[in-house]
Amino acid sequence: GRGKRETIAAHRQDGIDGAITVPASTWKVVLVLPHNKCHPDDVTTNSTTIAVCVPNTQSVTPDWTAYVTTVSDIETQTGFTFFGTIDPTVASVIKNQRYGPKFNFRGRSDN
Repeated sequence: GRGKRETIAAHRQDGIDGAITVPASTWKVVLVLPHNKCHPDDVTTNSTTIAVCVPNTQSVTPDWTAYVTTVSDIETQTGFTFFGTIDPTVASVIKNQRYGPKFNFRGRSDN
């Protein structure tokens, strides 16, 4: 199957009918912060963000890195705004970072 952002009729045994919306994709946004650092002021332009958008298809691979995008791209697709309590200059930088091999989960450069 393939998600097409369509609505499918749903018929329940109790006689109440409804609808199920099948999304074309699913997404996740992550802001990685050091241990014991969770205040918006702790976020810097060196903070790591991870954003993925996975299509709702049968051909999805187990390698999640194939679906890496930017937080800005997810905002455009969803209409949501992320990191609203972070300094706007910092947020602009980290929203446009694309997670990749140069970053690791400790937020440091691997290079």
